[in-house]
Amino acid sequence: MASSDNQNSETSAPSAPSKDSEQLRNTKCVTGFGFIKTKYGLLNILTLISLICILITAGIPDYGYAKVADQNSSASSVEISAVSTRNSIIAFAVLGLILMIIDTILYVFKLIYRLPTKFDLIFIIVMLIFSAIYFILACCAAAWAEKLNNTVYENDSVNHKGAAAAASFFLFVATGVILANFILRLVRPEIIQSKQ
Repeated sequence: MASSDNQNSETSAPSAPSKDSEQLRNTKCVTGFGFIKTKYGLLNILTLISLICILITAGIPDYGYAKVADQNSSASSVEISAVSTRNSIIAFAVLGLILMIIDTILYVFKLIYRLPTKFDLIFIIVMLIFSAIYFILACCAAAWAEKLNNTVYENDSVNHKGAAAAASFFLFVATGVILANFILRLVRPEIIQSKQ
């Protein structure tokens, strides 16, 4: 009787979780610190560097110069507002920087598993929209640079004359890197990873 009771208790005891149950949800990228070594991690780093350069170059031209350029619009054929362009570039660069930091943290520290699978697609779409915004802002930054050259920068004593043009360049770079990163993620089949 004792042996039969032991057999019953063994069969009724909960079984250890299988390897399949320890598998985590599908992701588009490798998680953990290995993410940094993948092309997606490297593209994230390039995007972060580009956005920081955008913030620096867009912030160098003084707000007062942009205001003076708008006040002297008759001296330039460019019709865009220098103040609005500068502020928009800085605002969207900050937002993009925050999003890319969040994306990197989610994958490096494996926090992505706490979010639903739909989050990946939503984030990809948001970043593709941001790449389109950056392309538009890059064109506006080039016009902003021309407007400054036609108005404020005619004075040789003004420093950082190429800052607005540099912001345009880095915006084009950010556009290309973000497009490459998230189109590759979009077409990449999802991968399943285990906790081990």
